[in-house]
Amino acid sequence: MASASTSKYNSHSLENESIKRTSRDGVNRDLTEAVPRLPGETLITDKEVIYICPFNGPIKGRVYITNYRLYLRSLETLVLTGAIQVADKVSSGKSSVLVHCSDGWDRTAQLTSLAMLMLDSFYRSIEGFEILVQKEWISFGHKFASRIGHGDKNHTDADRSPIFLQFIDCVWQMSKQFPTAFEFNEQFLIIILDHLYSCRFGTFLFNCESARERQKVTERTVSLWSLINSNKEKFKNPFYTKEINRVLYPVASMRHLELWVNYYIRWNPRIKQQQPNPVEQRYMELLALRDEYIKRLEELQLANSAKLSDPPTSPSSPSQMMPHVQTHF
Repeated sequence: MASASTSKYNSHSLENESIKRTSRDGVNRDLTEAVPRLPGETLITDKEVIYICPFNGPIKGRVYITNYRLYLRSLETLVLTGAIQVADKVSSGKSSVLVHCSDGWDRTAQLTSLAMLMLDSFYRSIEGFEILVQKEWISFGHKFASRIGHGDKNHTDADRSPIFLQFIDCVWQMSKQFPTAFEFNEQFLIIILDHLYSCRFGTFLFNCESARERQKVTERTVSLWSLINSNKEKFKNPFYTKEINRVLYPVASMRHLELWVNYYIRWNPRIKQQQPNPVEQRYMELLALRDEYIKRLEELQLANSAKLSDPPTSPSSPSQMMPHVQTHF
């Protein structure tokens, strides 16, 4: 269905030349090492910038803006369009779909996992999404080590490619278009991407299951899912509404795809951090208040039941003759 030639996937956003930096100790440092432009990139514009670093003072240089986001966005459009076609064919019940790219571990995983998200609401839950990633990406043999470059200093390696990042970005785009369809929130996706690169957990290490077994990853490392599952409330979407048979058909047009500000440029000091959604924040407060009232109601019911079960020590009073009434919240 699609070619997996890695030269088509690679791109890079910035290239610096002759950056002169003055540190706090007054020593001028000349950083002349240029970051090479990767295959598929073209120069859009360049301009001089001065960035004030709180630790090293002003940094001056030229920033080359390439077609990184445009290129990634166009691929996202194609991937989402392909996944929509797969989901539409399967949901109609009139045909089966065979998904296969040249190697089977890049575009195949993207299309099948996105199509499953559209078709089956189980995969839109926290547990279901973990199973989806484990099944379609990790167990299927996506080459995380080669595509991410864990422990490899060769940044121009042709095997480098943000395939999994692109998939997570597509999931985020779907969650923006269907805000009540996913049990997990944005932080859930961000923590997955953060630890995709951190190597803190063994979930995304190595290229295949056999390599993980040889290195005894399950014995020597901890799974990322254990961290997430230990505090699921932090990653839950308060607006989630479970719908069993709903099929999602996102709009894959370029004009409907957004820049994921809270992930791609969250560390830029010039970008104002987005404030929490007041509606979402109030909803979470009401949920906490509801849980508190339910807990208090259960305590009162238990106390009342204990009183009724005690043998009477005096003649029955009219109040004791009243039946016990269960109050449901």
